[in-house]
Order: sequence, then C-alpha cells, then structure tokens
Amino acid sequence: MFNVIFFYLFISSAVFVYGIGLNKIFVFSKKPQDALFFLSKEIITIVISLCICWPITSYILVPNELTELYPFFCFFIIYLISIVITEFSARFLKKNVTGFYFSYCVLLLSMNEGITFGNALLISLACILSFFCMLPIIYAIRWKMKNSMVYPSFKDGAILFICIAAILFILLAVNVSWLNVEVF
Repeated sequence: MFNVIFFYLFISSAVFVYGIGLNKIFVFSKKPQDALFFLSKEIITIVISLCICWPITSYILVPNELTELYPFFCFFIIYLISIVITEFSARFLKKNVTGFYFSYCVLLLSMNEGITFGNALLISLACILSFFCMLPIIYAIRWKMKNSMVYPSFKDGAILFICIAAILFILLAVNVSWLNVEVF
C-alpha cells in the first residue's frame, strides 16, 4: 500500500512523468486559494467515476473482449459526473471550477495500472496528492522568479518548464541503469 502511494507520489508522479495537470498547476501557482476546492472536486469526481467504471470494465467489457472501449466509457461517465458536480458547485456553492481533463487522465491512469479496485483507488488518490505536493514547489519557483532579476524576454511558462525538467531529472537520476551497481 505504501509502495504504491510512494511510487505514484514521487517516482512516477502524474505531474512530472505523465504531464497530467501541468496547465492547472500553472493556474493554481498564481492563485493557490482555489486549489483546495479543486482538490475536493477532483477527489469526488474520480472516486465516483472509478466506482462506476471499474465494474463496467471488469464485468462487462473484459469478459466480452471489448477492453479497447473502456476509454470511451470512462470519458462518457466522468464527463457526466464532472458536469453535475460543476453545476452543483456553481449554483449552490458559488464556486466555478471547470474542466475534467485532469480527472479523466488520472482515471485512465488508475484504470490502466490498477490491478484491483483498491489498487486503482490508491493510484488515483496518489496522483491527486502528487499534483498538490508539486503545487508549493511551483508556487515557490514562481515567487522566486518574481523577486529575482529575470530577463524580460523570458516568459514565466518557459522558465517553469525548465525548472520542472530539472526537478524531473533530479528525481529520476537514480533510475539510470549505468548508475545502478546491480546492473554490472
């Protein structure tokens, strides 16, 4: 259990390795106060969608050898759930957090790599947690860029992508085979 969370939180982070949520992380690094509401919306959306999509895939699509159709069903289900939650939050809570691409990508990742339902649920929660663990790092980089003397021709997005690439290389440098002693 802790191995799965640690793996999808740091080693195979959804943000760094797969690029899931990079656009949202740039938005929330400018205005982090809306991130908590986005977190709750994404957790609710992904858990409900996973509870619906996992049985459909396991008990209907896999026995009938129609597994290539599960991204369509996942898309349809998560789109409907995301619309319902977005409308509910816009009308009753007066918060507008739109978009479902982050939750759809996390759902597909957890459906692809989860062996059991519990494992898929852990993977999806670890991916969401990795998004929110990287948010303070990106916020700190953005704050440091604002306070430092950066060339005016550089754009914020380009420097943030360079910093994300440097962090990715630092985190995954131990995965290089010629650095591992066991290989030789």
